[in-house]
Amino acid sequence: MAACANSLQSGEFIVGMKCHSEEVASSVGQVIERERGNMISWGSINRRRIFVTFIVMAFALLLPSEKATAQTTCGRTIRANVVAFDQVFFYNRLGAVNPAGMIYALRRDVAPINPALGLVPGNVQLRPDKRARPIVLRMNVGDCLQISFQNLLDPNRADEDQPATRTASVHVQGLQLVGSIASDGSNVGVNPSSLVPPGGSRTYTYYAEREGNHLLYSTAATTGGEGNGGSLPMGLFGSVNVQVSVAEWYRSQLTEADLKLATTGQTPGGQPIINYDAVYPAGHPRAGTPILKILHNGEIVHSDLNAVITGPNKGRFPAGTYRPNATSPDRDQPFREFTVVYHDEIKAVQAFPQFEDPVLEHTLHSVRAGIRPAEKKA
Repeated sequence: MAACANSLQSGEFIVGMKCHSEEVASSVGQVIERERGNMISWGSINRRRIFVTFIVMAFALLLPSEKATAQTTCGRTIRANVVAFDQVFFYNRLGAVNPAGMIYALRRDVAPINPALGLVPGNVQLRPDKRARPIVLRMNVGDCLQISFQNLLDPNRADEDQPATRTASVHVQGLQLVGSIASDGSNVGVNPSSLVPPGGSRTYTYYAEREGNHLLYSTAATTGGEGNGGSLPMGLFGSVNVQVSVAEWYRSQLTEADLKLATTGQTPGGQPIINYDAVYPAGHPRAGTPILKILHNGEIVHSDLNAVITGPNKGRFPAGTYRPNATSPDRDQPFREFTVVYHDEIKAVQAFPQFEDPVLEHTLHSVRAGIRPAEKKA
């Protein structure tokens, strides 16, 4: 296959392909870095381009396994304990809900529905203080990310809109595999399957060669169900964000209670003085866990969408880390990272019966959540 590459320009929706003799990588959607805020988008994409990309992806996975991974040296190994499970979630404050939601979360962020049964498939929910959000994992250039994954999806789907396929995986698009094709989280061609059945576990390891953000999703059910998108429309996706090698990551959005625990005083202007190394105190359900630091002893302990990215020791980046430009001449100062995943509400139960009323449904159509049920389409 001839080497090929296309450039990303702000404001364009593209399907990107980057081809090498031993590596084929593809990305779907719009990937924009604006003010160093990461954005992943896979909406409004030309179907023909998607088809071409899927062909390229399939070709890549058909390569012999010894050519599917690069020789890498991990500067350090970051660990993340991730689970997939069924989770009802809301789309808006009106109350539009997806009863067939499927999401990823850190294992430390879930709890059993029935404590007597423990964390087993079909008996998992988010902690009461957590909101359903796409998972975001972070690493730096030169790091290896070791994802210990367990599939806790119910073996029986919630309704006919969920994919009947209940296997799952963690596939990160664009990162290098470490070890073998078994880290790919896929089941393609003659390669051995690296999908996980309900209750099963597997470890995937990835290497970050350069900065960027990477779509994380399960390849077990890429088509089927509402919107013909398999598990993606139901919420089983996230992002892996890669920063420069010296970066540190901290949470940027806290509850009032957490902020008070991390506050050591106030400035003359009334702003809180924050201890970025603060941990939850003894007696707290998460005692000993950092309140703001996302990485603790080599493990990702927070998967927030947004973060504060700093240089070493919570300070500036070494001079020249980022190339200056006219609009932002000092780019070596800490910054906020934003992760935005554009995703349509494919499956939604409306908050009010008026949305289905024969008289009012046309008038209210523009403010309803999600796509109309298939049986009502013309």
